[in-house]
Amino acid sequence: MDLRALAVGRREDGQVWVVRVHGTHVLIAGATGAGKASLLWSIVRALLPAMVAGLVRVWAADPKLMELAYGRAIFDRYGRYAATPDAIATMLKDAVAGMQRRAAVFAGKHRQHTPTPEHPFIVILVDEVAFLTAYLSDRALRDKIKAALATLTTQGRAVGYSVVAALQDPRKEVMNIRNLFPDRIAMRLDEAEQVDMVLGDGAHTHGHGPSGLGELVVLALGVVLAAGILARVLTLLLAVLAVGGGVLVAGLVGYVVAGCRRYQQRDTWLNALRRGWPDVPDDPPRAVLDDPVPLRQASTELRAQLWAATAVCLLLISVSICTCTASLPSRSPTS
Repeated sequence: MDLRALAVGRREDGQVWVVRVHGTHVLIAGATGAGKASLLWSIVRALLPAMVAGLVRVWAADPKLMELAYGRAIFDRYGRYAATPDAIATMLKDAVAGMQRRAAVFAGKHRQHTPTPEHPFIVILVDEVAFLTAYLSDRALRDKIKAALATLTTQGRAVGYSVVAALQDPRKEVMNIRNLFPDRIAMRLDEAEQVDMVLGDGAHTHGHGPSGLGELVVLALGVVLAAGILARVLTLLLAVLAVGGGVLVAGLVGYVVAGCRRYQQRDTWLNALRRGWPDVPDDPPRAVLDDPVPLRQASTELRAQLWAATAVCLLLISVSICTCTASLPSRSPTS
């Protein structure tokens, strides 16, 4: 199991969504009903094999008594569980003490933590951390919890302690240590500014993507429709060019035929005049009699123009057919 790439779900492109928990801290922000609890449970599910092997222990703080309580049997066996503010403060204090003892053991020996049964990876799971850091009425207790979380997030990463916290309101006055979480996940939020609070300034408009699944679906559909419309416009344009080329070829064919008839008529008139045929008009057109271009040369030039126009028309038709074929939806073989 790779604790730096836990599989927790599927991305919008169908690939596996992985979350790193070892060697970092994770902050999950999302409005009510955005799926924070589902993500927390996905992380717990992905950690279960390592928990059974004794390599990972999960300490769960559940101030709402609603989400993590369902797994209390798991946490009691493979970690710890606390629900009341006093119990949570005590658990976090013990986590800080354990972290500092481990740091003293690792000093001068290890720069990175490798999970072992003797020194397992400790994941401190905190649901609705904002209640503990901002809304708790007992100020002294609130300060103790904030100090413990700040200590864990600044010193725990290298010795195998990770804090995974979830909250609804990412404002600084609610969670003033949010920048101590290297990995931050923004789920559905109420305002675009909240996305920037979680992911950084300009994240909502400069590349971190949509803030919700609905907007993501709309964006994906827009890209697909735009690509389809562009392909069809290009196909239509090439079809029009191909038709225009056909009309051009037809016009050149008519021009060649008329020219050949014209030069043939000229030779007929000239031969008739030389032989004195009585049925020849007395005044043939001067353009015919005075045209110095021989019939064979004129026919050769017109024939070359006809072949060039035909080649251009066939090229346009071929490109149009290829574009139409490429724009059709592909069908993958079913097994």
